[in-house]
Amino acid sequence: MSLNTQWVIFLVDGRRNYIKEIVKEVRPEHIYLVATSSDNVETAVDIGRTIKENISNIDIKYRIIEEPTTIKNLNALYKLLIDLKAHGFVESQIGVGLTGQKELTIAMLGIFAGLFGLTLYYYIPPRHECECGQVLVFADPNDISGFIEFRDAIASFNSYNYTRAIELFTNLFNKATSIRSKRIMEILSLLAEAYLKWDSFHYTEAWRKINRCITRIEECSIEFGEEGKELWQHLQDNLRFLDAIKEKGKIHLFKTVDLWLNGLRRYYEKKCDDAVIRFYRALEICTQYRLTSKYKIDPSNFSKTCCNIPRKKLDEFLGKIKMNTPPENIGLYHSVVLLRVLGDSFAMKIPEKVMFKLMSSRNSCILAHGFNVTTDQTVLEFANEIEAILKILFKLENVEYEYVKKQATFVSLDRDVLSRLIFG
Repeated sequence: MSLNTQWVIFLVDGRRNYIKEIVKEVRPEHIYLVATSSDNVETAVDIGRTIKENISNIDIKYRIIEEPTTIKNLNALYKLLIDLKAHGFVESQIGVGLTGQKELTIAMLGIFAGLFGLTLYYYIPPRHECECGQVLVFADPNDISGFIEFRDAIASFNSYNYTRAIELFTNLFNKATSIRSKRIMEILSLLAEAYLKWDSFHYTEAWRKINRCITRIEECSIEFGEEGKELWQHLQDNLRFLDAIKEKGKIHLFKTVDLWLNGLRRYYEKKCDDAVIRFYRALEICTQYRLTSKYKIDPSNFSKTCCNIPRKKLDEFLGKIKMNTPPENIGLYHSVVLLRVLGDSFAMKIPEKVMFKLMSSRNSCILAHGFNVTTDQTVLEFANEIEAILKILFKLENVEYEYVKKQATFVSLDRDVLSRLIFG
């Protein structure tokens, strides 16, 4: 790699993070290892020692930032830059190395490099043993800005903020100059639109958009290469799942998994009350599915379909719920009671403690009837308990749960893989 860079600055945050790989590729005359706390000084010195063993004539200097807040980091880097310029070095001779730090740190370093006209280096490790790592080089401020914005878009996508991901991918599409970049941004934006629809239960629209994504990946196979095949396969799984559940008004076994995964996504977003509502609904759909598929009883139209229940069993059910006539519809609790009266093997395996705890949390949370705020720990317990119940139902229905769950899982984008495709 033929570059004019004489200095490369690295932040050491307690991890080695391939600093020596950038040094080996760029071959600067000097490097600065800036420890982000006193705890990282030993790591910085150890990295410097390893580099010296391989490149004996390199000059290594060390600095420390005691309070590694964003402002402190920027201020320290600015002082370091001023010091280097005072010794006769110009911006084109100075670079900043990115080696897998936290996203905020990478964004900060990228902005710093772009503002002061420094070269930015980013190391992408190999995915497989037979592959080599790659150092991406960004010398133009617009390229640096695009790289940071792209990472923000991927982070938004992977944290389920699809609205922001669409906005960023669309903006990157408009700014892209290469056909490859434009095509990839178009597909990623379309995929974010599909998941946004799916996340709000608009299954048919999500199916159409994912189908369009698959078509575009096939049309752009050269741009995507092997990575495109992996994404294509995952979207094929998504499409098969949506094809099974997209019919409106139909209670499908797979919808239980979709509600459970939707609740899990809300948990990861720290929307605990939203998660509880979805876990509750997942369990309720389990009972609705069982009643409709096995007993021809529609819980949402119970008064008209209860005729399918033997008279003695119906009387027993009404006695247990303390009603004289069949209600117009029944919810989770009454559905479980009815299934147990009917001797249903699935209902017999639903732990009453779990059901009542979930009902209590759902009814008392601020999104339902109460004013309580559900804790992270409670939601995580519910997630595990409801999934265990789903597995029971799927086993009774002779359907492989893990396979269906895989089909219903949203893809997570690999930032390094896509960065290599677009910027490599």
